[in-house]
Amino acid sequence: MGSEGENRVLTQSEPSMLQNVVSDQQSIRKNVEAIWRQKSRQTWCRLGDRNTRFFTLLQTSDGLGSPLLRLNIKVPHFFTPTDIKEAIVSFYSELFTTPVAKRPCLGDMRFKKLSPTWKPLLSRTRNRLAENV
Repeated sequence: MGSEGENRVLTQSEPSMLQNVVSDQQSIRKNVEAIWRQKSRQTWCRLGDRNTRFFTLLQTSDGLGSPLLRLNIKVPHFFTPTDIKEAIVSFYSELFTTPVAKRPCLGDMRFKKLSPTWKPLLSRTRNRLAENV
């Protein structure tokens, strides 16, 4: 029956039935996709997200465009604009401060400070390069 059904000519009512089945199939696919999109949004709202850029873009794309009213960093909550600014500045200053590190080494060779005789020579060469560029 399977190979006979594929090779035979459709009757007058079958093309419309086929079109209905295909359109039903497409609408079911769209509904399933919408359900999964709603489920992912519910999960995102329930669990929260630390990606404030995504949230801000989502909010501004809807035309709401209001500024951040509260900022949560670790435990404390910051509500005033000055507190938010100070929290952001302290976060990035901690992030970009470099800890005191060991001097670089290449195998067993240790780099030392420049001797007083080399320092003026290298700075003079650097100044000449800067002038030529």
